[in-house]
Amino acid sequence: MAADPKTITDNLDLWSSALLTKSTAGRGSNGRVEAYGIKKLRELILELAVRGKLVPQNPTAEPATIVLLKLIKRKSATLNPLNTDEAPFEPRLGWVWVNLGDIAEIERGGSPRPINAYLTDADDGLNWIKIGDTEKGSKYITSTEEKIRKEGLTKTRMVYPGDFLLTNSMSFGRPYITKIEGCIHDGWLRIHPPGILEKDFLYYLLSSPYVAKFFRTAAAGAVVMNLNADKVRELPIPIPPLAEQQQISAKVDELMTLCDQLEQQQTNSIEAHQTLVETLLSTLTNAVRPEPVEGRGPPQPSTLRLLDKLAAQDERLGGTSSA
Repeated sequence: MAADPKTITDNLDLWSSALLTKSTAGRGSNGRVEAYGIKKLRELILELAVRGKLVPQNPTAEPATIVLLKLIKRKSATLNPLNTDEAPFEPRLGWVWVNLGDIAEIERGGSPRPINAYLTDADDGLNWIKIGDTEKGSKYITSTEEKIRKEGLTKTRMVYPGDFLLTNSMSFGRPYITKIEGCIHDGWLRIHPPGILEKDFLYYLLSSPYVAKFFRTAAAGAVVMNLNADKVRELPIPIPPLAEQQQISAKVDELMTLCDQLEQQQTNSIEAHQTLVETLLSTLTNAVRPEPVEGRGPPQPSTLRLLDKLAAQDERLGGTSSA
């Protein structure tokens, strides 16, 4: 199954030109790559990832539906996976669609008030996790600046290592994974995922343009963009086989590392820049290359046009290296 060409072609020229052209505007730019283009490239990588377009599939892998049935039996729960026509986009072989709230615990935080009356420096205080305890670009929460007294626990929400914390205001819909035990205020949502979701895959899924669009639509009409637990529970998510989730996460890590190198590059070396771009373009070209499927006709014209565009970018890149 080839990627939806529209996903990539809509902004392909913007992404590729940002990768192939280094910024020389302003004193001290030192050939830094345009940050906006890299940001859009990161979004493209995540969009391809949640559609299953970054890694080949293993036809012998245990389908996610089987794993889901085991989860239902273990929890004595009832669950109705989404039909294909209910899914936002077509799932790949062995994938299953569900609403996030059907398989994960999702709860809003709470705040003991007045909060200053509960703050403490005592060693046995509970970590008080705030937005300010996050680091820019990090996906983990590892420490807090403040603690609260145990008496405040009845008015807040405990979280545990491995839980996901989702901002429901301010940095709207931004996910983090906590590595510490603590308490959260009502500006956070806690998501406790089941074992059928690999944590890195879920993190990238929640960070994807697909989920961001769903959250924006869900919060539309409010004076202040705000998520509540019910809206997040209704999020339809794809679940690949666990091994495929791990492969997708590893590929995203690899490509994001290349994006980091492009973003942080401080050299005018065309060769170094070219190597990184060639790797990214090669991966994206392979990601959208049609896979032979028995009984199907030739690739659609839109897919062929996309491959032509990517091939043209390779030619432009080659011209850069020879300059």
